[in-house]
Amino acid sequence: VSPVVAADGITYDLQNIKRWLDDGNTKSPVTGAELEHTHLNVNQMCKSQIQEWRAGPGAELMQRG
Repeated sequence: VSPVVAADGITYDLQNIKRWLDDGNTKSPVTGAELEHTHLNVNQMCKSQIQEWRAGPGAELMQRG
């Protein structure tokens, strides 16, 4: 689980946004606005919620997948 927040304030999966930035993109994939920087910060709240869901109601769904 790797949710990160980019300069546009939007949460992305780390692998996907990193690939976007590594491809030379400097604009938000959602808004199209120029990103002020390319630093990514872990979205701790989102990460915790995903982990809780995976340990609770999501556990059974993930086992089926």
